[in-house]
Parts: sequence; C-alpha cells; structure tokens
Amino acid sequence: MARKSKNSFADNIIMFLIFVLLSLAIISLIAPIYFILCFFYYKYKSNKNYSSLNGNYSDFWISEAEKKEFTESTITKNEFHQKVLEAIEIGGEKDISINKDGRFSRRSRLGKQLRKIIEDGENKIRIYGRLAYELSFLPLDGWKDFEFTKKKLKANIYAFFFWFLGISGAIQYLITEKIILLNGDYFDIDLWVTFFSTNENSIYIIYFALLFALLISGIGYFLGLRCGVKDARNLSPEPPMVTMENVLLY
Repeated sequence: MARKSKNSFADNIIMFLIFVLLSLAIISLIAPIYFILCFFYYKYKSNKNYSSLNGNYSDFWISEAEKKEFTESTITKNEFHQKVLEAIEIGGEKDISINKDGRFSRRSRLGKQLRKIIEDGENKIRIYGRLAYELSFLPLDGWKDFEFTKKKLKANIYAFFFWFLGISGAIQYLITEKIILLNGDYFDIDLWVTFFSTNENSIYIIYFALLFALLISGIGYFLGLRCGVKDARNLSPEPPMVTMENVLLY
C-alpha cells in the first residue's frame, strides 16, 4: 500500500512537470502575438492622450476649475480647523469638564455649543481635506499613468524582438553544435519541414528553442520597462503635489 502511494505521488509529480513544460511552450508560442497586440494598444493610447506634451509640469497640472476648487477647499478646511482650535481653547479657559473619550461634556450649555462646533468642524475638515488631498495628487496620478503607458509600450516591443532573437539564437546554437544538421539554405522552409518530420528529437529541439525564446523575451521585457521610464522622464518631468504655494504656478 505504501509503495503504491509513493508511485502515485511520483506519477503526480511527473504529470505536473509535463503540464508546466507544455504550458511554457504554449505561452512562448502565443507570446509574440500578445506582445505585438499590447504594443499597438499602448501605441494608440500614447498617441491619443499624450501627443501634445510641452515637456514641463503643466502637461499634467490641474485645470483652472480644479485650481479654484483646490484653493477654496483648502481655505475652507483651514477655517474650520481654526474654529475647532478656538473652541478647544475656549473650553479650556472656561474649565469645561471633559469626558473619558476626551471630548467636552454636554452637561453645560457652553459645553454643548463647543461640542457642536468641534464635531461639525471635524466633519467639514474631513470632507474638504479629502477633496483637497485628491486634487493635490491629480498631476502625479496623470503622470504615473503616462509613465506606465510608456513603460508598457517599450517593454512589449522589446519583448517582441527579443523573442525572435531568442528563437534565432537557439537555432543557431543547435546548428553550430551539429544538433540540427541541414544540407542547404537555412531559410529554405521545405528543408526545415523535412528535418522536423524525419528527426525523432524534433519535439525536444522545438521545446528548447521556445523556452529559450521565452526567457530572452522576459529579459527584453524588463529591459524595456527601464527604458520606458527614461522615455517618460525625458518627455515630461514628474510633477510635484499641488499645494497652496504652487497651485497657480503652472
């Protein structure tokens, strides 16, 4: 029984490895199609959204309406913040009792008034603070999407060409090592068809070439990502967060 269980486990491992190997081969076969489709998608997105950049912070800066909204929400938030501080100060001066939760007690009329001012103020601070916070990150968010597009654009075209480079390199290696023996032109399709149809090791040769191409395309993809970052920064600088000091500068 124990031996049968061990054999079953070994069979499962073998089946799993075969599944992984077949999956890698299939992924490698469809990889160039995926890369070129992604390239055209990000190329379209880049041309549509980023064709008229000026090369400065204004490329992704907030609009005039958003500038006004940011300024007003920031000022309003600060006004309510000041009211809360004043209410806390008054409560301290008037020696209003404080509950266990740290808030003024409602037992006195002034305590109720101060609690209302503080609670309403804190609510307004959250609302206007959140709005100002979201607006402050809009330029950076827009630039990050632009950077992502450029990274994907360069990564996919690099991966596409590196895949073919990997296939070519693998076949050239096999020819050099005399694992593939051809008598004639390397670009003769009929010659390749004859070779693979008559060679019992052709499936291993194809798998080796596909796996090597997948590995090389992965290297190309990550190299393209790094180059894409440089492309983005060369075309438009990464903008800062919007503040009251710089909101009207761009």
